[in-house]
Amino acid sequence: MKKYCRPLLAGLTLFFAANPLAAQPPQLVIDTSTGWKPDTVSVEEMARHFQEWADDIPYRPEATLDRLLTNKMPAFLVYEADADAGRDAFFLDSPKLEELASGGAGPGLPPSYWRPLRNEQDTRKVYLQWYNSRPDYARGIDRKALARTMNDRTDKGVATWFTGPVCLTARSRSYCHNQVAQYAKVFEVKQGEIVGGPYTLEEQRGLYSDSTAHPRHIGITYWEEFYGNDELALFADELKQQIGADTTRLFESGFDYTFLLSTDARGKAHLHLLWSTLTGKQLEVDADSLAKAPEWVRQLFAKSKTDVTRLTQAVEALPAGRFGHFITTDGRIFPGRYLKFSYDFLSKRFTVTDYLFDDKRPIQTGKDKPESTSERVARERNLLLNSHTD
Repeated sequence: MKKYCRPLLAGLTLFFAANPLAAQPPQLVIDTSTGWKPDTVSVEEMARHFQEWADDIPYRPEATLDRLLTNKMPAFLVYEADADAGRDAFFLDSPKLEELASGGAGPGLPPSYWRPLRNEQDTRKVYLQWYNSRPDYARGIDRKALARTMNDRTDKGVATWFTGPVCLTARSRSYCHNQVAQYAKVFEVKQGEIVGGPYTLEEQRGLYSDSTAHPRHIGITYWEEFYGNDELALFADELKQQIGADTTRLFESGFDYTFLLSTDARGKAHLHLLWSTLTGKQLEVDADSLAKAPEWVRQLFAKSKTDVTRLTQAVEALPAGRFGHFITTDGRIFPGRYLKFSYDFLSKRFTVTDYLFDDKRPIQTGKDKPESTSERVARERNLLLNSHTD
């Protein structure tokens, strides 16, 4: 039985190389024998998810995802470096989840259990079968009555109403209203029959993470070992080389910035401003209001704009392959990172941190809460713009 785990030595060549950033980026591990290719989460969707997360809008976490019972069929076992290989139930998701959860009619199914069902006459055919609702998420629902309804409505619960991909993951991580994983298996379903797969999807680590990784255990991967502090310290150091002596002046106004860093199909990284301590999530300032503000206020906003421009240009100048991508639980490529850029004046060090590990929201809203960060930023910005003294 094949285990889809990274070899122990993966990435160590980069670590011991004289110039770790000179190597080529790793390739996406995917089975494309039938022509199937995963979709990619767009920049617009990643930015929207961050703002929804920052505004504390409810989101469906991993625990509420559907589950697939493998029925001990090897093709449906998901092996991940940090998952138990012997498990026979895995998270099931799909980019067409609403269609799958519709049950073919009615208001839709609660979080449910599914399983592969082999055709008794032709054992080569396997179907996706709705098994039952998950009891922890079906309170107030007559589960036995729902099961009878599904059996009456369908042929033994087979999802004949559904056509599309389904994705299995063993473990994932919540990331600003995205559910990302390092490893997944995808199956194609056509009118309830599983007609394609499994296709293997695996994270792609960039050169920063590969050149600073220190795996401690055979076959076990920790997010913190490959992403975060060491990886982003290397990124910050290379940005300092791009920006030069102006790095300190870049943050002399004391502003912090949150960016979405996206990686395109060529491996090039790009920055997209999401939030700053000066403007909050309202990134553009009314030109008329700014024109009426005192000179020192205009200089403050101009300095902030310069900060963003210099950072963006520095990232654009980086060679390809510095960052890779994650996998979403619905079987798509997630080519983004949510990063906070700041400068520590005590240590005189430019730092980059990832919301993957520090998930403190920069923005909070809600009528029942005290003044939120975004409300305070907006109030202070308006005070600056409406000031009449230099």
